[in-house]
Parts: sequence; C-alpha cells; structure tokens
Amino acid sequence: MEKIFLKEWIDERINCRDINYFDYDEFNNLETLYRTSVKRANWENRKITVVLKVLNNSIITDNDLNEFINKLKALRMVYFHSNINRFFGITKDSNENYFSVFEYANKGSLRSYLKNKFNELQWNDKVRMALDISHGLMCLHSKKIVHSDLHACNILVHNGRLAIAGFGSFEQATKAKSEFKNMVYIEPQYLRNSIYKRDMRSDIYSLGVLLWELTSGRPPFSNYLHDLAQIKKQLLNGLREDQIESTPLEYVQLYQKCWHDDPNVRPEINEIFKILSQLLSQFDVNEKHARLTYDKSISDDNSYMELDYKEMPGQSSCTAKIVAEIFGSLLNEQQIIKRFKLNHGLILTRDNIRPSKQAIIAENAIRYMHHFSGCRNDL
Repeated sequence: MEKIFLKEWIDERINCRDINYFDYDEFNNLETLYRTSVKRANWENRKITVVLKVLNNSIITDNDLNEFINKLKALRMVYFHSNINRFFGITKDSNENYFSVFEYANKGSLRSYLKNKFNELQWNDKVRMALDISHGLMCLHSKKIVHSDLHACNILVHNGRLAIAGFGSFEQATKAKSEFKNMVYIEPQYLRNSIYKRDMRSDIYSLGVLLWELTSGRPPFSNYLHDLAQIKKQLLNGLREDQIESTPLEYVQLYQKCWHDDPNVRPEINEIFKILSQLLSQFDVNEKHARLTYDKSISDDNSYMELDYKEMPGQSSCTAKIVAEIFGSLLNEQQIIKRFKLNHGLILTRDNIRPSKQAIIAENAIRYMHHFSGCRNDL
C-alpha cells in the first residue's frame, strides 16, 4: 500500500486548485489558543474571526487519502449551512508550516459550554441545541455524507448556535486510533470489529449519546473516565447511561432508540428532527399558556394599593419605602418607569404604581425577592 506525506499532497491539491489557498499575511492579531497548534486570528479581507490549526507532516495511505478527498469534495456542497462549522482552506507561514483555516466559535466546544452554562439552561434551550445538531447532521446525510466522529468536542457553540465540526479536517485523514478516547460515542459494531464500515446509522448512534449529554451536562460514563477497557466492556455488554430525572418521556425514547445496539432500529435523521421540532413546539405552547395564565392572574389581582407619585415627597407611603429600599433613594415617576422592569406584577400606569403580591426585579439585574400583601405600617 503506497504511502505519501500529507504536505506533498496538499501542495499538489493547491496547485490543482482543489483546495483553497490563502496568503498568511491576510491574517492578523494572531493569538495562541492551545499550545502552539491552534491560533485565533482576524481575517481582514472577510472581516471575520477564524481559527488556524497547524498541520503535521504525517504519512498517510492511499486508502485514507482517497476517503478524505471524497469527504472534502462533499463538504463543499454544505459549506454555507449554519449548523456546520466552515472549513475555508489552507494557509502557510514563512517557516513552511501549514495551517487549516476554520470558522471561529466564540463559546468553544459543547463540552466546555455545558460545563460552564448547564445550570442556566431550560428544557426548551436543550431541545433547541439538539435541533441545531440534528439540523446539521440532516444536511450532511442528505448529501450522503457520513461524519463518523461525532462527540461533544466536535460540536461548537457560536453566538447561541451549535455547529458540527471535525468533519473534513486533515486530522481525520491521519487519525491514529485516538478516536478511542471518545469510544462512548462509537457504536458497538465498530468496537467489536475495527474494519466494520460505519455509515449514517453510526452517526445516529453518536447523536443519541449527545442527546443524553444535553440532559445531564456531563460526559457519558464519566465515572469510568480513566478506564477505557472497562468502558468498552460495559458498552459491548449493552450498558447505557441512565436517564436524567425530569427528562420528557418522548426525548428519552428518542435517544434510546438512537443508541440501540441494532443499527436497523435506529431512526433516520429526518424523523429525529421532526420529533424534536414537535417537542420544542410543545414547550413553546406550554410556556405561552403559562404566561397568559400569569398575566390573567395579574389583571385579576385586587390585593394591590395605589400611590399618586405627585404627592410622594410629603408622604411616608408603603410603596415609596419599597422604592427607597431597592434603589437607595426616592425617585420621580419618570425615573421609576425607566428603571423598573414591568415584571412579576409591578404595574405602572401614568401617575400610579400598583404592586401586587409578586416579586419586583430591578433593572440592574439584582433580584429582589420581597413579597408583600398590601400596605403595612411597619415597612
């Protein structure tokens, strides 16, 4: 089997214009993100931020190279999809170091995002994130493209949008079994037999694991993190992660079907996307219903008192003291209207303020959970 150096092949592809090449001088304000192998840079010509990943001069086989070329050609067909991280091409510095140029994600990987932000996520957020991943994968599968390396570090987050990465990168052409670090995302068929040819159903298995990870906020089988042999044994014996409490039943059934041991049982990506879309619609309807119910409770609430702010300087009123306690000073009507958010039952109507039994939230984002029921003289 013939072997060639990756950089030789890259030079050939650039000369044939099969790969886009950009002058290194087009990139400025370079900042190292990971050791010396990954840099963030401004791309002045396009007014965007990109990532430059250094390429090692690895030796690759003809088979690996041909497979990679086919993927690279297919990737051009999905270049502009919002849920796929863009690969722009190649650049080379003055020291003959090659770099692949990718779209930059300002919130990093899904793994790091969940670690930092998981407690802030609501269920509709999680389903939207699942839809983003599914939408990107649906685009790939519509072009008969198999990713074959889906995991939480290959999903990037940028301005609230998730995008599939790690596809069509040169790392895939030179992978040296490092994929077993992410074996929890790999279907059992491949773990049993490394020459098993993965297909779109393999991606669905990985997606199922990702859907579970969105519910937990942690890596799968993190309790076995340093024992890969034990993880492999458990996976081959059919072990899967337990469902997280309060996860919607439809969502649980979906990811369990995705990671089923039998590839023929796994749903196609279009079906997954449809189910997730319906689930998100249910959340939106429930949220709207809850908001309407809350608004009605406000309009029916007769437990408020009214205060004329024109008389406020000469009075020692309940509402005036609440305002002073929150903001530290008495404010006029326009200042109150500007600084208060109309939220949780605080009603401002021209000269009158009508606080109900709900909490008051200040504009400076300090949450002031002071409940009251009418005006008391000891306030």
